[in-house]
Amino acid sequence: MPFLFDKFKNMFKEKTGEEFTKNEKEYVIIYFANSNPKSSSKTIFYSAMRCLRAFYPLPAIKAMVQSEVKEAFKKEQAPKRIKKLYKEFAEIIFDAAMEKNISNAIKRDKKS
Repeated sequence: MPFLFDKFKNMFKEKTGEEFTKNEKEYVIIYFANSNPKSSSKTIFYSAMRCLRAFYPLPAIKAMVQSEVKEAFKKEQAPKRIKKLYKEFAEIIFDAAMEKNISNAIKRDKKS
C-alpha cells in the first residue's frame, strides 16, 4: 500500500491548499502510510477487507474505517491538521479496500 502516501498527500494539498509540513510528512510516512505490516493504515485496510468479504453493509464498513482512523490518529498523536481530515484519510483507505476487493473478485471469476 505504498501508493496511499501519494493519495494522502494529494488529498491534503487539495483540502488545505498547502503541502505537508516536515512534522506532518514524517507522521504520515512513519506511522500511517508505510508498508510496515503493523502500520495503522494497513491494519485498518485489512480490517475493511475482512468486512467486505463477509458482506457487511458498506455504510457500516465506512463508519468503522472512520472510527478506526480517528482512534489511530488520537493514539499516535497525529498533528492537528491531519486529525481534522480523518474522514478524508478514511475515505482513501475505504476506496483502496473496495478496489482491492473488486480486483480479487475478478481474479477469482477468471479462475472459475
